Amino acid sequence: MQKFEKIKLDDDKGHEMQLQLLYKNRLVHQMHVTDVKGSRIYYGNACAEPELPQAMREELFGPNVQSLMLSPPASIPGLDNKSIKYIESLLKYMQRGLILKCVEGSVYAIRLCRTAIYYATYVTEESQKIDRPNTGFKEIKLFDYEEYMRELTAFKNDPENRKKPTPEIHLFFGQRGVASQFSKVLICGKLVSCRAKR
Repeated sequence: MQKFEKIKLDDDKGHEMQLQLLYKNRLVHQMHVTDVKGSRIYYGNACAEPELPQAMREELFGPNVQSLMLSPPASIPGLDNKSIKYIESLLKYMQRGLILKCVEGSVYAIRLCRTAIYYATYVTEESQKIDRPNTGFKEIKLFDYEEYMRELTAFKNDPENRKKPTPEIHLFFGQRGVASQFSKVLICGKLVSCRAKR
């Protein structure tokens, strides 16, 4: 996987993120999120329908944010037909998407799509499900910046007895995964708060 670009301290505004998305360990998208309202990862063109009234669009898809439409798997070199078929079956339920937002270095998610999405951080190797709210747009905190900084300080004070925390968030679409088996997941992502990475 490619490494994220270095973020300059002067560029940090507390809401910026870097995102990578992969199909079967092949980099498909890389994005620097600068919208203070966050970013949506989705598939298809439902949220771009011009006929939808603004109120209905916001009710279905949430706030108007910087968006990333996922590429069709058939357009990615090196994927076999079986993998393309499985990835397509996951993507077709991604129309409403996943909204990601960074506030003061902490990262939040709102899952609107029907595709099950899991995440893992330095806190736990086992992935956790991002639940979809029954109503509204409930945010789930994926990464706590203040907690991360406390853990990082504790590691620097006692590096022999503590594990160094990492700021990356791993995303798994349609199947559970662990960070150590990242490359085996059909659709996965890596997300990092720019403030935590500086």
